[in-house]
Amino acid sequence: MNMSLHIRNIESQLTGIPAFTSGANEGCVFRRNIVVFRRNIVVFRRNIVIFLRNIVVFRRNIEVFRRNIVAFGADGIGHDLKTRMVR
Repeated sequence: MNMSLHIRNIESQLTGIPAFTSGANEGCVFRRNIVVFRRNIVVFRRNIVIFLRNIVVFRRNIEVFRRNIVAFGADGIGHDLKTRMVR
């Protein structure tokens, strides 16, 4: 099996798009691959947005954690029981 056909078979397994060997069908496969590639870009952009949101939430959680350390003391024992937790 030549390397080009082997690579097509691997791509076919990964994308679920049948691997064609005739020249007439290669354009069809190429167009399908472009569609899959564009979908992957959309998913990648969504994942970046989710990642950035998670960073914001993480920073907020760190700030709340720091406030709680100040409010309850570094040893974890609440010295001022009237202190409310800050959200």
